[in-house]
Amino acid sequence: CNMMRLSLLLVAVGVAVAAPQFNQNQQFREREFIPILVDERNGPDDFGNFGFRYETGDGIVHEANGQPVGDESYYVQGSYSYTSPEGQLIQVSYSGDENGY
Repeated sequence: CNMMRLSLLLVAVGVAVAAPQFNQNQQFREREFIPILVDERNGPDDFGNFGFRYETGDGIVHEANGQPVGDESYYVQGSYSYTSPEGQLIQVSYSGDENGY
């Protein structure tokens, strides 16, 4: 009987310790729903070529195209853009192959 009480006590302590900690001063903001305006996906085709483009309601745009180079690697070229928290448009273009980006 004492073993049963000890087991129940240990379970109760384990549950209490594992419970999520919540600070009463924390405030959680609801996140705004951001729609996907464009979602285009092409491939991979019979030769392994692929492409995609997406655009979100908050101005994020990402597009890329890729094609196989040899049997085990790809050449990928793309770009993405977004607006920084300061309101500046950030644009990045990239390309990569078996040697990296």
